This record gives sequence, C-alpha cells and structure tokens, in this order.
Amino acid sequence: MSTTFTWDILKLDCLSKMNSGNTTVTDVVISAQWSVTGTYTDANNKTFTGSTRGVARIIPDLTATYKPYDQLTKDEVLNWVWTSSDLAKNRLTPPMRGNNPVQTTDVKTTYENIVQKQIDVQINPAIAPGVRKSMNLPWASPPSAFGASGATG
Repeated sequence: MSTTFTWDILKLDCLSKMNSGNTTVTDVVISAQWSVTGTYTDANNKTFTGSTRGVARIIPDLTATYKPYDQLTKDEVLNWVWTSSDLAKNRLTPPMRGNNPVQTTDVKTTYENIVQKQIDVQINPAIAPGVRKSMNLPWASPPSAFGASGATG
C-alpha cells in the first residue's frame, strides 16, 4: 500500500485593506497556516501516521486575477502554499532517506517526504540514524534485579 497524504489549511492571516494603484481590496491573505498528515496501513491492518505543519507567506496578487476572500477555495490556498517562494527558497532542511537527503525543489513533495520519513521510522526503527534512546551510564553497573545493594534479603 501507499501512504495517503491529507493537506489542510488551519488558518489564514489577512490585511484588512490593501491598496494597489487605483484599486483598494479588503481581507487580503498574507499567510496560510497549513498541515499535512500521512497515513499508511500495512498488510496486517496496522496503521502508521506522521504529520507536520507550517506557515507559508503569501505574496498578494492584486492584478485582475485577485479573488475576494469569501470566494477563495481550499484548493486555491493550498496551491499558494505549494508554490510559496518562502518555502521553496532552500529554507527547508532536506528530508532524509537513510543517510541520503531527498533532493527536491517541490514544496508539496518535500513536506510529504518529511511525513513519509516519520512513518518509515515507525514501521522500521532500525533505518533511522540518530533515533533518540535512553542508555545506561557507561561507568555505572547495570541495574541489579535484587535492588541497588545486590542483597537478596
């Protein structure tokens, strides 16, 4: 099976009024808070999920293509997120597959790869270099099953 990705817009930040030449528009979107969640179900019907979220700066287009706030669709805003120059200009740490960075300039693919990596680590933790784990102190004796003193009673 493959991972299913779901993109959502959580919040839009707007300017109440903006002027461009002789045109004044209201409620102009300047940023979008977004999230992407990935879900993978294996052959044993076990489900794994991962997610990430962020904020995309939106550069308003006040030309003839400007669309009033109340007419915007989720798909249009997601397209703004996926084409945001703010996210695309190498402001991302590239996601990793094993020890190799996943190279992409596509914002949508980059974030889906990040989520996929979270899922991959859940499915097979051994493939994740640098996974955090608790370890005994190297200079301390391993914990005794009989208590700190090692006495049996």
